Amino acid sequence: MTLEQLNDYGIDFEKGFERCMNDEEFYKEYLEMFLEDDCYARAKDAYEHQDYQKMFQSLHELKGVCSNAEMFELYEAVYALVELLRADDIQTDKIPEYFDKITAAYNKASEGISLIR
Repeated sequence: MTLEQLNDYGIDFEKGFERCMNDEEFYKEYLEMFLEDDCYARAKDAYEHQDYQKMFQSLHELKGVCSNAEMFELYEAVYALVELLRADDIQTDKIPEYFDKITAAYNKASEGISLIR
């Protein structure tokens, strides 16, 4: 798989490549570090324990990682739940739907990154 095909996995290769000073190896390394990052795992644990403060913190951190790597699909999914939690208006009936979208986008991005290894 080529890096350009990352777009099919919710990652804007061109913008990410540019953000990494047009250094393909640096961008690949940055994306591979994402697979080792534990933001999503911490958010999932907090979600399962209904610890909305920890979930907010972990997702806020994940949002930054997504933004820097140009993971547009995951960023959009995370952003929506972060904003819901930020409003401090915990609508627990909506959280599972939001988190399912995050999980799907996270798995999709992770799959794409694993294919470039």
